[in-house]
Amino acid sequence: MVISPTSNLLYIIDEPQYNCEEQCLPIGHLVTVNASSGNIINSVIGNVGGFWKDLTINVKSNVVYVMEGPGFVAVNATTNSILDKYHIPEMQEYYPRAILVNSETGSVSLVAPNAAVTVPSLGTIPEFGSSIVFLIIAMSFGAVLMLSKQYVRSSRK
Repeated sequence: MVISPTSNLLYIIDEPQYNCEEQCLPIGHLVTVNASSGNIINSVIGNVGGFWKDLTINVKSNVVYVMEGPGFVAVNATTNSILDKYHIPEMQEYYPRAILVNSETGSVSLVAPNAAVTVPSLGTIPEFGSSIVFLIIAMSFGAVLMLSKQYVRSSRK
C-alpha cells in the first residue's frame, strides 16, 4: 500500500479473486481509502492482473504506479483516474516482482529475479528489445563465469 501525501489517500490492492475452474490469472483491484477517516473513496479504480502485486507513488507528480502483469498502470492520485496502461512485452516471461519510481527523474522500473527494465518517464516507452537481450546475455555470461571458476576450483582439490 502507498499513501499520497498531497491528497491523504491510501492506495491498496485487495485480495485477488479466483473465479475459474481451470488455471487462471488472479485479478485484484486497486482501492482508494481516505487515510484520516478510513472511508472507502473508490472500491475499484481498476483491475490488476498477475501473480505478483506491487505499487509505488511518485510524490512529486502525485501519480501511483501499479504493477500489472508484464507492465504497469499509472493512476492520477488527485482524480483517482487511470492515466494510462503500459505493456512491456519483453518482461512477459520474467514475471516482475517489484515496481519502483524515481521521483526526481520520473523513471519507472520493473524488477524481476533475472531481468529489470526502466521506463525513462511517463508518456515515453522506448524500445526495450536490445537492452533486455543484452542484460540477459550479460547475466548469463556472468553465471557461466562463476560456475566455470567454481568447477576449476573443485577440480584442483
